[in-house]
Amino acid sequence: MPLYSHRFLSLLVVYPAQRATRSFLYMAPAERIYQGTTDCLRDARDLAAYAEQIKHIDLGKIEHSEDLDSATIVIIIGESMRRDYMHCYGYPLPNTPKQDSLVATGDLILFSDVVSSASWTVGSVSQSMSFYTREDEPTEWYKFPTLPFVLSKAGYYTYWLSNQERQGAGLQPLATLAMTADSTRFAKDRTVGNWDSAEDLDLIPLLGSQSMIPQESKVKALVQVVHLMGSHSPYSYRCPKAMARFQTTDLPKTLPNGMPTPSDSKRSEIIRDYVNSIYYNDLVVSKIIEHFASKPAIILHFSDHGQAIFENPQRPDYCEHEVSQPGVSIPLMVYFSPVMRQSHPELYARVLAAKDRKIMTDLIANSVLGLLGIKMKYYNPQLDFFSPSYNTSRHRLIPGYDGTPIEF
Repeated sequence: MPLYSHRFLSLLVVYPAQRATRSFLYMAPAERIYQGTTDCLRDARDLAAYAEQIKHIDLGKIEHSEDLDSATIVIIIGESMRRDYMHCYGYPLPNTPKQDSLVATGDLILFSDVVSSASWTVGSVSQSMSFYTREDEPTEWYKFPTLPFVLSKAGYYTYWLSNQERQGAGLQPLATLAMTADSTRFAKDRTVGNWDSAEDLDLIPLLGSQSMIPQESKVKALVQVVHLMGSHSPYSYRCPKAMARFQTTDLPKTLPNGMPTPSDSKRSEIIRDYVNSIYYNDLVVSKIIEHFASKPAIILHFSDHGQAIFENPQRPDYCEHEVSQPGVSIPLMVYFSPVMRQSHPELYARVLAAKDRKIMTDLIANSVLGLLGIKMKYYNPQLDFFSPSYNTSRHRLIPGYDGTPIEF
């Protein structure tokens, strides 16, 4: 097994639906071709139908209980980032200096116990950005409205900005989700397997503002989704070499799980690159925050999934996606701009009270809606982790490679 496996070898077979069956890891080459082809044909059919049907989804009556007409809401979707490799979450190396500063002032609230609902991008993002939840299994996510679509119907102007691939086998759900926003932009027109992505800092000039809302529109508020490349493998691609801060000699002697840090140069260099990718991401996120900091704004930042990085004793050379604690343990943080914190202290207090709850990211859409004081047919306060009514005993079940749910 190479140190970097192919992006999809560890991913589950079925993409837009959550009907996990078998992993490509356990398939013969001919099986992969057949399964991948039939799945992609089905996906294309289902997603094309969804893109048309979403216009007619009944949301019921939409009600507002908060006056947030002038607030900007930003959702940053990170990539492949584990919280235990971030200094703001306790990692020894100072690779999150900007976020550390915001935590110290109280403007940035860190959530301590969050897992992604899948260990792969499409599975996780399709759930977090739609109103599908595990309570609805085995129903497919694309039978539910998306968060951008609902917020647009609720009076917000929605804008999805992405540094991920625009199209490709197995990735079409991401583009479909993005296109449910009022406006969509990809940093580059890349297909799957094309690693020539823009640097995440290149997204900063493309960020939205109130000025992009059509003048004839009655909408006053902007919702911005920013999908980063973050710490996606190969990690050496994620931080420009001139901006890298840490060397292999800086690495702590143990991994976050207590195992010894690999002593061979190849694995230690990969860990170094991962640590530097988080250092670069810290700068990117801080620039996004700076862009909106002078306005009334709430910024929510989470990763799509984590990463397994050489700590599996049965696979000591493996470094990629994995259905395991490292593979799903992620950061979730919420930033309140000074203006927003001062004008809505009750919202800040509600978020602060929720920071140590057990959370899975399939509840992101429902919880964002509740935070904004929006109620509609698909909203459930027991699945809103910001709400006092949140079901804190909810089981966090994630399908393993054989389809058997694993609780985290």
